[in-house]
Amino acid sequence: LGLLFAMTQCNSVDTYDMANSEASATAYYHYYPPIGITRAIENDFHILFEAEHELWARITSTPRDEVFKTGKATYPGFASISCDDAPEPKSILSQTDASAAAQKLSLAAFGHI
Repeated sequence: LGLLFAMTQCNSVDTYDMANSEASATAYYHYYPPIGITRAIENDFHILFEAEHELWARITSTPRDEVFKTGKATYPGFASISCDDAPEPKSILSQTDASAAAQKLSLAAFGHI
């Protein structure tokens, strides 16, 4: 969430090892003095976030091979991204489904479900 917040406030954001890299094997896991786990690759908790690491690898403006080699990636801030040419998003619900969902929410709000 921190990176998303930074992207809303900044023109660009530099990160280190938000996507897996060669540096993960030797980089420290944290900035404070070593206690227990010291290397990023030894942290089982963060290794579980493979999908998140892949997301950050895909949306960076830094070439993937450079991210893997250095661990550093730059992300454009949302204000610097133009959506003028983006197609209008399509609803995943049909109008009937959306009406039914709204009716259920309404009934639930009044304790009728």
